[in-house]
Amino acid sequence: MDKKRIFVSHARTADGEKADEIVAYLEAHGLKCFIAPRDIPGGKPYASELVSAIKEAEVVLLIGTPAVNESEHILNEIEIAINNKKTILHFVVQDYVPSDDLVYYISRKQKVIALDGDYKKFLPTLENELRLLLGIPKEAESASADANKYTVFQYLSDRGIMINPADQHRNVSFRSDTFVTMFSQIYDSVADATDEARAERIFYESGHECGHNFGRRLESTMEEKSEYRQYTPEEKIARWCEFDSTVGWGKFSSDIKVDREEGTLSGKLSISECFLLDRSPAHRHVCAFIRGYCEAVLEVLLGDVEVELACSSCPYVKKFKNVCEFEVNLK
Repeated sequence: MDKKRIFVSHARTADGEKADEIVAYLEAHGLKCFIAPRDIPGGKPYASELVSAIKEAEVVLLIGTPAVNESEHILNEIEIAINNKKTILHFVVQDYVPSDDLVYYISRKQKVIALDGDYKKFLPTLENELRLLLGIPKEAESASADANKYTVFQYLSDRGIMINPADQHRNVSFRSDTFVTMFSQIYDSVADATDEARAERIFYESGHECGHNFGRRLESTMEEKSEYRQYTPEEKIARWCEFDSTVGWGKFSSDIKVDREEGTLSGKLSISECFLLDRSPAHRHVCAFIRGYCEAVLEVLLGDVEVELACSSCPYVKKFKNVCEFEVNLK
């Protein structure tokens, strides 16, 4: 039998229909769930089966509605999950204030918020977040136009903002040309006040600081997974490429290999669809920012080693190329 990697905690009487619909969607997309009473064999002790299922799961998915505050069973399930160091994902499908008892356990846990009246349209977002937590890549598929509207961020239409479910922080959205223009103007101002070498250095250092900050947050998210310590360096890099390809600077891919016995690292990092690569003559080339960003993320994920990226294929030099390629080595 396939392992059920997601335990669904929900108020059965009030929210059973919602929970069943959510499970049906996730399982149709290859994510196996445990949900009571469906998965409790007849004649088996109910409580012990629930405890066993939580211990065997990797993620506990809490369906958040006002009804959870009235359920002692949910509080018990969450407490067992915490005691067994399970990752908890809170899928908020109705507006409510969790009880103090529940807040004690989930106040700092990840959330996916679906409060605009139709939680079903957030199911692709929920699937993406669960895949990230479980380390399961999405199968290549011809996604519908509607499904492509959703990323790992939640768009709150009533407020016109995007929220990152990992930390509930607001995320700013710009048109890419606005971002490129902003970077170019800053570069020009620094270059005019000093020189281009100084402008390059400032952009590199800014990118490096951004990459270091992002790498730490990504690593913190991955550390919540019980098997994180078994991740190879290549697996950590793959997780980063997957995340940034969804919501970051472009589409990332890597063939970087780490030889731990020899203490060496080599390979290529490729970035396509990077909107900072604007060939307009009115815009400055700000590749130094991306180089600094990527070096810092790799340094964090690989254990604070020093990494150096050298451009091996540049769209600015080869006009028909649309991919940045960097050779990656230890300094």
